[in-house]
Formats: sequence, structure tokens, C-alpha cells
Amino acid sequence: MVNVQVLFFLVQVLGSLSSVRGTDRVRGGRRPKVSVIVPAHNESVSIAKTIAAIKPQLATLDRLVVVADNCSDDTARIAAVEGAEVIERHDQERVGKGYALAHGIQFVGRSGAPEVVILVDADCVLAPGSVDELARVSATHYRPVQATYLQEAPPSAGRAARIAEFALKVKNYVRPLGARRLGLPCQLMGSGMAFPWSIICSLQTHGRE
Repeated sequence: MVNVQVLFFLVQVLGSLSSVRGTDRVRGGRRPKVSVIVPAHNESVSIAKTIAAIKPQLATLDRLVVVADNCSDDTARIAAVEGAEVIERHDQERVGKGYALAHGIQFVGRSGAPEVVILVDADCVLAPGSVDELARVSATHYRPVQATYLQEAPPSAGRAARIAEFALKVKNYVRPLGARRLGLPCQLMGSGMAFPWSIICSLQTHGRE
């Protein structure tokens, strides 16, 4: 008897080898207004690099908002120095990324709602052009969009780190690519996600804040 999960995995991997290309990429036309929200809990080591990768990709009306969530370090100060809008949240009863995101979404909504919201973790670096492409695809198709989300091991990394890097590439790139080419949905991965404003607002009303 063939295990259904193993069979589905095989189908996704084989699908990723197909010569059929996706058609989601959007070029030209009006670029939607974007707010990039970065939830950050004690991320003073990585936040400057994250901001530095995002800022050059922003248009005039775009915003970059860092939610310094229950931080005990200088994440908020560093983010402000690097040019992000910073809001601080202190709530020891409601702890977690979901609350930080809800707080950020409420903030941008009160001060001028964007057309597309992009969520990026504070320890992630966006590749050049990511904001533009995510925003255009999300607005054009009016749906959530997930960027390729990979992990890069440092050159000095050992075998365990290299294996983890390979496993994540299979999980977050090979399988979603195969699913895309087979017309199947792609899961959201927690970072590098874009949402039309009305969709993320509807999701947020069902959240925990």
C-alpha cells in the first residue's frame, strides 16, 4: 500500500521539474501603495540588516513599520536610527508574533491604509525587487502571495546546518514550486507574505487582538 503523503510529496517534487512556468509575475501598470510590517522581539542583532534590505525597495508613499514587541534590548532604537517607523508594544499577558502583527496592522490602518501589506520577520533579508513583485502580484490577483523563503547556512557551517538548509529548500521551494505548476495552492510560511489590505483586515478581525 502506497502512503498517500509520500505519494503527494513525490508528485510535488516531480512537478517542480516540469518545464511549465508559472504566470503570476506581473510587469508594468500602477504600483500599489505598500506597508511593510516587521514584528521584532529582541532582534537588535539582525534588525538593521533587515531594514537595509527593505528601504531601497520602497516607493514614495510606502511605509516600513517595525513593531518592537515586548523588547528588553535596543531593537526599537536601532530600527528608528535605520529609518523605520517604530511602534513599541508592551503586554506580558498577550505575547507572541500574532499580537505584534495585529498591533502593526491596526497602526497602519489608523494612519492611512495601504493597498497591500507585506509581512517580514526581523531576521529575514528581502532580495532586491521583492517588495515590488509581491505588491503587484497580490494586488493584480487580489490574493495572498508567498515569497520564496529560504535559509542560508554560513560558509563555516557544519553538516547539520547544511542538511537543515537543504531540507528547508525542499520544503519551502521545491514542493511549493511543484504545487504551483500543478495548479495546487501554496501554504503561507510566516515571512515574506503579501496581502491585499481588505483581506488582511478580515483575517485580523478573527485574530486574538
